[in-house]
Amino acid sequence: MKDLQIWKTSGGLDFASSVERVMATTDGEPRAGPELTLEELDDVLDQIAASSSFSSTSLRQRVKEKHGRSAHANYLLSGVFQVLYSSEAKWMIRMMLKTYSPVCIPEWPTMTAVMLLDRPTIGHMPIQPAADIRYELRKTASRELKPKFSIITARPTYTKARSIRHCCQLAGSRRMSVERKYDGEYCQVHIDVSKSGARIKIFSKSGKDSTSDRIGIHCTLRDSLELDTAGCQIKKQYILEGELLVWNDDDGRIEPLHKIRKHMNRSGRFLGTARDSPVDLNDHLIIMFYDILLLDNTACVRESHDKRRRVLQSLVHSVPGRADIGSREVLEFSSFDAAKQLSEAFSRAITERWEGLVLKGCDDPYPSSEEGRSFIKLKKDYIPGLGDTADFVIVGGRRDAGDPQGLRISKLWWTSFYIGCMENKDEVCRYNGKPRFALSMLSTSTASRKKTLYTLTAMDTSDECLSPRLYPSSTSHSTQDGDCSQWISSESRLQ
Repeated sequence: MKDLQIWKTSGGLDFASSVERVMATTDGEPRAGPELTLEELDDVLDQIAASSSFSSTSLRQRVKEKHGRSAHANYLLSGVFQVLYSSEAKWMIRMMLKTYSPVCIPEWPTMTAVMLLDRPTIGHMPIQPAADIRYELRKTASRELKPKFSIITARPTYTKARSIRHCCQLAGSRRMSVERKYDGEYCQVHIDVSKSGARIKIFSKSGKDSTSDRIGIHCTLRDSLELDTAGCQIKKQYILEGELLVWNDDDGRIEPLHKIRKHMNRSGRFLGTARDSPVDLNDHLIIMFYDILLLDNTACVRESHDKRRRVLQSLVHSVPGRADIGSREVLEFSSFDAAKQLSEAFSRAITERWEGLVLKGCDDPYPSSEEGRSFIKLKKDYIPGLGDTADFVIVGGRRDAGDPQGLRISKLWWTSFYIGCMENKDEVCRYNGKPRFALSMLSTSTASRKKTLYTLTAMDTSDECLSPRLYPSSTSHSTQDGDCSQWISSESRLQ
């Protein structure tokens, strides 16, 4: 057990490597059973996931039909680790923890490449194609891709525009669809009408099957798409994209994002609503459609945005306050006054308190195989000086034992910082009251953390390590997992 706890020490191995080190002594001994197959491992992980109420209903039902009564996770995992060798156990742990640090794997490109290799046309393409044929190969590969019912289609990448000028540079000379960016919850709606009775599946942004959680929008979908009626124009299947929002009938407007949690549960539970006011009888869900990916046997993702928009308008029947198609205007960025037109549209968006704008090439497919033709997001939060601002101060630090290993920084004292915003400034300044802070944790992505940590933590040149300069402190707290939090005293914070 002592060797297994080494991951908690500063500069030690990560937990997965510690397990590998302990199990390495038994690598020469025979395993307790035959080698574990990927199918068996996948089944074990399904059983563990099915024990959580936040897993999809379909997964839990499938596991129940196959195995009956669910087994305890400890029992399932012990059977797995008994047949694994040390190196296999290390990667098993990293996979379950969903962190492969210190190894960095670009998940989306890697998984995409693996899946594409099953296609004969793509499988025979060169690994390192010449620069002059890459574009044609991308176009050929895109024709092999087709969305499927009940499998979420990956969303395209968005490029953030940092200014009006930058946005114009990203758009180039394209004709762009400038659409309102809604501040709601993304949903990908899959409809199958090939059998008796339309089947509906709804996926969230994370890829989770949220069909049961979005039950409040099912009737609206049936009315708007005229499902199970003579007016339905779909013969087999189709996939739509949209945004779920809350609409208020009295005010005739979209409500702030935070109100949506009172209308949608998370695996049967309403989260964060304990202290909310009751649901307003005039509030209800509305869905704003903005794209179509599949229509019967036609992969609409290969068509231009203009054509997809026309198809969408022919399918969606507007239901006031319940379902509609997102607003847009078309701008020619080849014109001399494109920047002026975009500035005016952006000003209107800010005045109307929209979240921002999304720009899509009118002649581009979903997504484009050409470089520099991605969708563009334009929000005031992305532009220096325009976003909402607040004054924050670092009030504490935290050391996560596994981070120094992943970041390859030895003797690192602080890996995350607590930042606070004072809630009672007048009381402190006028009556010398005790400051009260709203806290949040600042923890940047792995790619930028190294630079950020060097900036936020003072460098002790005497022993070439990052030393704790957060003192004086009034409290030091250690958690059971070996992490440590240090809080700065009130006097130091005010300084």
